[in-house]
Amino acid sequence: MNKVYIIQNSYVRDGTGSTLRPKFDLRGVNAFGQPVEILHGQLSPLATAPAMAELRNALRNYSDDDYLLAIGAGAFLIAAGAIAAQRNNGRVHVLYWNGDAQKYFPLTFDVNHSQHKELIS
Repeated sequence: MNKVYIIQNSYVRDGTGSTLRPKFDLRGVNAFGQPVEILHGQLSPLATAPAMAELRNALRNYSDDDYLLAIGAGAFLIAAGAIAAQRNNGRVHVLYWNGDAQKYFPLTFDVNHSQHKELIS
């Protein structure tokens, strides 16, 4: 089954302050695969060793059927993209949110050929 790897989801407290809920509505990613959260939202980008271990483990089976959802700390997004490319012959699929269209668009980056293209859905 296709997976959508959510690099680092963000959470906010509800009105009562007792319950955390996702900051963003990510239901649209379900059309591309099963959502898989990797890093805890409060993990600091300065914690590189534990983050890299978690990213490597979560992305160990990353393939052409999977996508990265680029939310979270920029440093973690770069690391996840590098790991995914390493696991998949240089190809990384990313979901890009277009606010005007109110939907995700899949993009493919091929680091071995320095090109990117949109996938037709």
